[in-house]
Amino acid sequence: MNIFNKDQPFQFGDAVFQAGGRYGPVNHEHLDISVVIEGEATVVIDGTESHHSSGTAIFAYSEEYFEMTLPKGTRHFICWCHTGELAIPKKYKAQLKSVPTAMPASKLLMLLMQEGINLGHGESINLSRLRNSMGEAVFNEYFYQANLEEEDSIYPAAVARSKRYIESNFTGACDLNDIGDHVGLNPRYLLRLFKRHVGMTPIRYLWRLRAERGVYLLHQSRLSVNHIAEQCGFQSPHHFSRHIKEQYGLSPSKLRQQTRNRDPFKFNKDVPEVRY
Repeated sequence: MNIFNKDQPFQFGDAVFQAGGRYGPVNHEHLDISVVIEGEATVVIDGTESHHSSGTAIFAYSEEYFEMTLPKGTRHFICWCHTGELAIPKKYKAQLKSVPTAMPASKLLMLLMQEGINLGHGESINLSRLRNSMGEAVFNEYFYQANLEEEDSIYPAAVARSKRYIESNFTGACDLNDIGDHVGLNPRYLLRLFKRHVGMTPIRYLWRLRAERGVYLLHQSRLSVNHIAEQCGFQSPHHFSRHIKEQYGLSPSKLRQQTRNRDPFKFNKDVPEVRY
């Protein structure tokens, strides 16, 4: 979910509360992610109350009311990433209301949060940009983990794990036996299970990801077709070209030419390796 404008501001902080405490109430639109590192917290978001223990990341988007209470008699350690007024379309705000209020804080989210805190509160342009990028990364990591949790609730565990394995390994050698070994299922049974729940076989899903990655690189980089084919796991440049033409109706060179004609200012010299 990419919802933030380019200049959306973010601030980080952390604090120890030896004898309880309270944040709020906030009676206007509010968005932050807090992590209960030690202790516990009760939050009220637009009338809905929930309780959270240590190790929990709390996603708080409220339109009218937000409050966090830390009970007395216990030591609490809380860190947070807060953003200002949201200048985003209403459809994105509606999506925010559907994001889970809490989940276990991932290692990556904790690392991003700590690095954001380490940046401090300086207001130089470069520091502000770096802090804002870090803040957006914190929210995107939360959205990513929320999406994984949603997949876990939609798909059987073996199918969800298979999808993640393919998404992490599609640029290299990856076949049905590899996927089956990873999830501990007979390849034939996995094929039927995956197709029933995803609508395509694991290998078709694999090649779809490879093609999408190839088209992305054609549009957003100056890498040669040979290099793109190799980087995306295709057997040869010819195999890549044939597959792309079958899927998109145009050769790789024609797809790239379309991009140049449409918006040359978005045609970057190179792009970093993307991990799905």
